[in-house]
Amino acid sequence: MPSRVLAGRIEPNVERPEERTFEILDLRDHVLQDRINLMRAGMTILQAYFIAGRPPQNVKPYGRFEQWSKEIREPMIWAGLTDPCQTRESIIATDPERDAALAVFDNWHRAFSMRAITIQELIKAAVGYEYQVAGDDGALKTCQVAGDDDLKTGLLEVAADLKHPNEISARRLAWWCRNRIGRVIGDFKLLRGEKAAGGFMTWQVAQIIRVEAAALETNHKAADTEADTKPVIEKEIRSVLRKGEKQMDIAELSAIETEEEVVFKLKPGGKFTIKGTDPAIAKALARITSRDEVAAVLRERDGEVEPIVEREIATAVPSVEVQKQNYIAWYQQRSTYYHPTEKELELMFSKVEEGDESLPDFARSFTVRKPNGLLIQIDRKGRVSPPSPYTPHAVKAK
Repeated sequence: MPSRVLAGRIEPNVERPEERTFEILDLRDHVLQDRINLMRAGMTILQAYFIAGRPPQNVKPYGRFEQWSKEIREPMIWAGLTDPCQTRESIIATDPERDAALAVFDNWHRAFSMRAITIQELIKAAVGYEYQVAGDDGALKTCQVAGDDDLKTGLLEVAADLKHPNEISARRLAWWCRNRIGRVIGDFKLLRGEKAAGGFMTWQVAQIIRVEAAALETNHKAADTEADTKPVIEKEIRSVLRKGEKQMDIAELSAIETEEEVVFKLKPGGKFTIKGTDPAIAKALARITSRDEVAAVLRERDGEVEPIVEREIATAVPSVEVQKQNYIAWYQQRSTYYHPTEKELELMFSKVEEGDESLPDFARSFTVRKPNGLLIQIDRKGRVSPPSPYTPHAVKAK
C-alpha cells in the first residue's frame, strides 16, 4: 500500500490551529464557484510544460505510475512546485508492516546468516528449548538453550497465535513467509530453500549489497587522485557463502585484482580480506555486485580455508576410526536393515570428531556423547539433531 499513496499534510505551526482566520471563509464554496479558473490555472501549467518540449526533470522513477509521473508530476516540479513524491519517504519510514518485516529479517539473518531453515527451527531458536541428557553416573541432567528475545518479539509481531497472543503460530508464520518470497525489505531478501527431511519447506534471508551511482563516482575520483599517496592496507569483508547462485567467475575476479592492484584472500568464517591502497579497495569493491560471489569464487580458486581450533580429547575414548570399526561390527551382528551403505557410513562418521563417543542404538542413526557430556544424534545422511527421546542414553524433556 505505501507504494501507491501520497500524503498531504497541513502544518499550521501554531498551538491552536482551530482559532485561525482566513480571507476565504468557505473554502468548499469558493472552489465550487471558482472551479473553472482553478482548472484553467492547472491546465496552463501542463500546456506550458508541453510547449517547452517536456524538459525531463531529475526525479526517481515511480513504478506503475510512469504516465502520471511524466504528465503531472514533472510539470509541477518544472513549474517550481515541490515534488509530490517526497511524501512517500515519510510514508515508507513509518509503515508498521515494513518495520515489522524488517525486524524479522534483520534478527533472522543475524541468528542464521544464509542457512536455510524450517519454520519450526526458526520458532525454536526464538523461544528456546530444553532437553535432558544422562550423565556418567546415570542421572538425568536438564540442558536449556535460551531463546532469542529480539527474534521472538519480531515473530510475535507478524505471526502471533490468535488465541494465545504470547505464542508464535507456525501456520501464520508460514503464510507470512509465502507472501514475501523474493521481496526486498531494507537490505534483506527472503528466499525459498530446498525441502528438508519430511518434505518441510525451508527458508533463508539473504543480505543485499547496494552500490549507489554517486558513491561509485566518488570512489573512482578518490582512487584516481590519491592512489599514489595512500598506504597499502588490508580490510576484512564479512560474507555469507551461498550455494548455486554464483555468477562471477575466477577470470573476472583476477581481472579486478590486476586492474585495481588489490589482492583478495579467503578467511575462515565466511569472510575474505582485500589488500591494497584505500582508493584501490574502494574501486575494487565498487565493481562487486555481491560479496557472497567473491567468497564463492575464492573458495573455488584457492580452496576452503580451515579455521585453527583447539579441541579437548578424552583419553578414555577410542579414536574415530576405531569407533567406526566397532560400529561396523555392531551392525553386522544384526539384520541387513541396520546396515548403512558405504556412503552413508562415511556421512555419519564425518560428523564425529576426535574425543566424541559414538553410542550405537538405532538402525538408521546413532547417538554421540560430546566431551562436555552433551548428547546429539547423527542419521545416515549426516544430519545432526538433538538426541531421540527413545535412546537409552538420553531422555528428551517434554
